[in-house]
Amino acid sequence: MKGIKDNIDALKNLSFLSVVVESGEDDLADSLYCLMKQNRKAVAEKLSA
Repeated sequence: MKGIKDNIDALKNLSFLSVVVESGEDDLADSLYCLMKQNRKAVAEKLSA
């Protein structure tokens, strides 16, 4: 966990947003696809407001 925290801190200093995903029993690709789809929808709604 410390290695992950160090990487997150380094990326934050470069203005990147880090996301740590644990897929568990579900397919990681499907989970990431749904997350990206939801984020794009939220951005589109924010821009159209």
